[in-house]
Amino acid sequence: MKHFSEYYRWALGVIDKSGIVQDRSSLHRQYVSRTEGIVRAPKAGGFAKPGASPAGLIFIDDAFLRFEERIVIERDGTIFHVFYTYHYQQPNGWYFRYDKLESPFKDLAKTVIEPQCHLHVAQNAPRFNTNATNLAEVLDLIKHNSYT
Repeated sequence: MKHFSEYYRWALGVIDKSGIVQDRSSLHRQYVSRTEGIVRAPKAGGFAKPGASPAGLIFIDDAFLRFEERIVIERDGTIFHVFYTYHYQQPNGWYFRYDKLESPFKDLAKTVIEPQCHLHVAQNAPRFNTNATNLAEVLDLIKHNSYT
């Protein structure tokens, strides 16, 4: 890939090929440059409250994925995720969220160190250190654990 528009088309294809998304109408893209941009669903950011109405990518069982990712495409075609958040929530309120911060967060006053790439499961803390992920991997995880 050389341009952000190609990445956005790739993301649409990944969503459609997953076979588990029934509504992607809230998907939004924002160009920063030809090689950098933000993809999000829904257009307005923020985290979902437990029991919230579905917003973002709506799955076949009314679970949803709210996400935002900022990507840069390097000269060699490598895709670099500057940051992301992928918040998957089931209708009963159970959720997980993968986050990648632009840099690790340290609050020395509270002795909190938040890993740059981390996972929340069903609550805000603890934050589990993870490897970097992407939209395709998150959709695969959701499909294999919730729809097989």
